[in-house]
Amino acid sequence: MKAAAVVADILKREGVKFLIGYPVNQIIEAAAEADIRTIIVRQERVGLHMADALSRVTSGDRIGVFDSKMLPNDIQDLVVGTLTKTGYQTVKPGNLTPCPFGRGQGFCFDLDFSTPQGLQMKGMTMARKQNDTLDVFLFEAPSEYYFGALSPTVSKVFASAQTN
Repeated sequence: MKAAAVVADILKREGVKFLIGYPVNQIIEAAAEADIRTIIVRQERVGLHMADALSRVTSGDRIGVFDSKMLPNDIQDLVVGTLTKTGYQTVKPGNLTPCPFGRGQGFCFDLDFSTPQGLQMKGMTMARKQNDTLDVFLFEAPSEYYFGALSPTVSKVFASAQTN
């Protein structure tokens, strides 16, 4: 049994009926499989307030539960899923590593995929989650002609990225 399934099982045994979360992650998916109703919100603070409200309006009879883990592999899955839903095919991530992001720390990963027309593409992604904000930079180019020649420049641009 995976750790997420164990957490979901414990929540179910404790009588949790709802799991509020942002974004979708392994624990939320395991909870849904365990027949715990999942509610996905757009912002972490909204979900936290909803869980708090559930506990308050039931005078503590129900436990409001909120999950907001977004690990680098969750963000990688989000990017891969988004590219797949927009029509790209066989999207394969790789080389997930920490990297500098402006004045802070983020992570980078590579992508290999093809367009709906069959053109082979490569991509570089840099991301950082800070407070309630997710910053993602994505560079993509045809692998045969442009990607190799442009990747050193893109790496320098990524390293100099500044966000508020």
